Amino acid sequence: MRQKPFPRTSELVEHFAQATGDRPKIEYCFAGIPQLRVGPCDFVGFHEPWTDKDEVGPPALEDKYGEFTIVVYEDEDELAGLVGRRWPSRRGIHWSVEAAERGPEAGIPYASCFKVYGRDIRLDWSRDDALKETDERWDRLDRVLTDFVKLDA
Repeated sequence: MRQKPFPRTSELVEHFAQATGDRPKIEYCFAGIPQLRVGPCDFVGFHEPWTDKDEVGPPALEDKYGEFTIVVYEDEDELAGLVGRRWPSRRGIHWSVEAAERGPEAGIPYASCFKVYGRDIRLDWSRDDALKETDERWDRLDRVLTDFVKLDA
């Protein structure tokens, strides 16, 4: 684990807070694994880090944004490599439908997606059903991140 987030991650958190009035947390600063050619990245969201429960935070925030994580990469080539040859929807969203293998929700399908913003940011978002559809929660996050990368242009 790295001790300090990237400056860009801190800028993103400030932009998010100014745009929405809600301040996400820098949940984890991953140092990377050079032996596996995995580079450093930061994770941003409203999760309670390192708890026994997979809690998203106050219910009002989950109602407002849904289940999400923003990942900021140090190396933009790494993000491009992760996306690879996957083809997004017309809106730039990459969808998948999966089901938990274990636990009380085993076998129940859910949809998850991601979208790339700029060259170094990825938004991961999921819903608790198998519909490949966004809603107003996604739209809120999408606006914040789209505006953030426009600041770089």
